Amino acid sequence: MHSFNPVNYVNPSKSEMRMLPNHKLRNIQRASLVALFVVLSALSTFGQRRERTVESWRPLHYDVNLAFNEQLTEISAARTEIALEVLKQNVTKIDLDFGEMAIDSIVIAGAPVQFDRTSEQLNVTLPRAANRGDKLSVTISYHGRPKDGLIFAKDRDGKQSATGDNWPNRVHQWIPTFDHPSAKATASFTIAAPRRYQVIANGKFINTTGNATTALWRFEESRAIPPYCMIVTVNEGAVINSLDQTITNLIYNVPQKDRDYAVKGFSTAAPALAFFNQTIAPYPYEKLALIVAETRLAEWRIPARSFSRVTSWPSVEAKR
Repeated sequence: MHSFNPVNYVNPSKSEMRMLPNHKLRNIQRASLVALFVVLSALSTFGQRRERTVESWRPLHYDVNLAFNEQLTEISAARTEIALEVLKQNVTKIDLDFGEMAIDSIVIAGAPVQFDRTSEQLNVTLPRAANRGDKLSVTISYHGRPKDGLIFAKDRDGKQSATGDNWPNRVHQWIPTFDHPSAKATASFTIAAPRRYQVIANGKFINTTGNATTALWRFEESRAIPPYCMIVTVNEGAVINSLDQTITNLIYNVPQKDRDYAVKGFSTAAPALAFFNQTIAPYPYEKLALIVAETRLAEWRIPARSFSRVTSWPSVEAKR
């Protein structure tokens, strides 16, 4: 008797297709339609991406200031100052990647400037044409809840949290940037959040100031990093310092219910860091933070997210 396995047989002939029972034939047809839909959707997604090259200007430094509301459900106020260098003659605009958050003002040299925008791009008109070698700063003030990039969600403790999830080019949904991996720059972060929250961001921790209700956290990243590596996380979790600080400041940030397991769970991090530090190249950053957080990838059940100095793992309990 002729047998046919539709799971293993990739390309059946017409005669074999006619031999299939109707329900199996319908299953194959459905699977083919689904596969075609996935391929076309992927092509559509790639077609929408605006591939960029560093041509007319390049970022030098991002100074990111974010203030979160009491409920940790949105950014109540934000200001990003971008120091940049012009690379061509007669540049009349700075084309930034930026999402749909509400813009309050854009300032250059202390004066407001004109701009236009789409859902993904922000074009800032310069007050006068700039030439190669000119350096200037653009300051964008804005607010709201980004539709992507910075994920607001409940953690494993049921507490509200916010975590940057930028890969590969989603940081512009909450920070105006030149959102391409080749456009590296240094960065500083000033984060205002209610006192009950812990804050972690790229770079060296500088200090915490503020008042009785709000803490102001400051971090400085002295190494140029790709924009997708610009990570901020705000939560009520536990922050644990690794006993092994040989290579860099290694810290863990996990939900409170996981604090007793964090050291054991991340026990391979320090040896791995030492191995790559010796085998590949010295670790160049001020710290390595391993963070268990709710991200968009948690919905996809992908096991880990990696960044230069801040690494976030989706919670294993997320979306269960």
